[in-house]
Amino acid sequence: MGTEPQSAERAIGERLRAVVADDDPFARRVIKDVLQRSGVIVIAEARDGRQAVELTLHYRPDVVVMDVVMPELDGIMATRQ
Repeated sequence: MGTEPQSAERAIGERLRAVVADDDPFARRVIKDVLQRSGVIVIAEARDGRQAVELTLHYRPDVVVMDVVMPELDGIMATRQ
């Protein structure tokens, strides 16, 4: 075992990167504000499940905060993709 962190571990001072997905713009804003106040970098916002999948594949965030009920593709199906 070396002294270098494993790939699953976060380096000290490295902030989480997130995508927020919700069809309600107000809910997206509230979630984004809470995450940012907690030190999380919100790198993208999605208005539906399909866009959430596209943004997640593009940006490769550490975490996705996703609503379950959304148009186009719901949060459950989007997570499976």
